[in-house]
Amino acid sequence: MLKSLLCLGIVLSGLTGRCIAQQPTQSDFVLGTSYTYIWDPKSASPIGEDHLFQEYTWNLNAAYQLHKRWRIGLSGLSIVTKSPLSGHNRYWLAGVFSQFQPLKKVRIWLESGLFTGNYCTCGAYDTYRRNGRVYIDLGLSGEIKLFHRLDLDLGFNGYQMLNRDKTKYGYTQYIIGLNYRIGIRKTTSN
Repeated sequence: MLKSLLCLGIVLSGLTGRCIAQQPTQSDFVLGTSYTYIWDPKSASPIGEDHLFQEYTWNLNAAYQLHKRWRIGLSGLSIVTKSPLSGHNRYWLAGVFSQFQPLKKVRIWLESGLFTGNYCTCGAYDTYRRNGRVYIDLGLSGEIKLFHRLDLDLGFNGYQMLNRDKTKYGYTQYIIGLNYRIGIRKTTSN
């Protein structure tokens, strides 16, 4: 599955290569990272006791700027969960994504992507490990310039599992992170 995702990224790059020649870019690459903490303090367990569910997600991504308003990239999520019901577990998701900036002067990005991994948002209680899970990602984020090449990234991504499972549910991750732009060059006006 990961090979298919990488091939999709290469095909998208090839199809949009003409846009690169026609439109100058603001930067060649964007490297991003974020860290998310989610907790559910009163989750009911099947044995009738309340428990604290905690989840930590570290996201790393790298995007290539195809056009001033369009990026494609690769992303990886390392997910750690803790709860009395399921213990301490580690999961992962990896995939390709595309971001589009719909407004020229406002740095808001619409995102879509395709991810795979062993993180299963299935069942009535805690998440669990099941290989071969495939998710579609839809998100929205905004960038706030901190320094010349460094931006604060604020947003959210919603992941919906595509696998057939009667007990599946969606997964939403809020984003508080940093994006570092590499290869900034001067652009001509549109």
